[in-house]
Amino acid sequence: MNRFLYLPLYLVVLFTIGCDDDSDTAPVSFPAEPTQEMLEAGPGEGAEFFWWSDSGRARATAADFHAALWVTNVDTTHIQIEDMVGLFVYPGCLGSHPNLECDIIVKDATYSQLEYGPTGMQFTDSVGLWIDSTVIEFPENTFAADVAYYYYNPDSGQFEELDTWVNPDNGWIECKVLHFSRYIIGRRLTQRN
Repeated sequence: MNRFLYLPLYLVVLFTIGCDDDSDTAPVSFPAEPTQEMLEAGPGEGAEFFWWSDSGRARATAADFHAALWVTNVDTTHIQIEDMVGLFVYPGCLGSHPNLECDIIVKDATYSQLEYGPTGMQFTDSVGLWIDSTVIEFPENTFAADVAYYYYNPDSGQFEELDTWVNPDNGWIECKVLHFSRYIIGRRLTQRN
């Protein structure tokens, strides 16, 4: 008889606490592109994203913020916007594509954001990105060696710093990537030795 008295108490506790499974939590989603607030906050750890210099804005405007070129899988192709930003696609990088129209778009007149396309294109080997350091407005006591390319990862909502270096021959800030996406220029989080 005592067992039946506790049954309502067990049911009340069960319904109050509920079953602990992850099905009642909504999946976390992030914006497909970085928001203005994300750009203002920077990539993290006190680092910031850089703005275009007056020279950078003028060059981007002169090119209507865009450059495109057909790329073959046989030759090295160099695509650029007014000597401010560019892309090298090397032989064999396109994989099964015999040719493809690739483009560079300046996505923002303030922050140094660049969209390389076709967006999502993946390469069998890395392609080279570069930016002329004079088109970036550096904060005081900031130099080209302090700069990094960042990739915005919409799956995590985070900015991922890419291995970036300064070309000693021409002063370009360079990196290599395996896919086309949106890339942003900002202060490096990790210091180079």
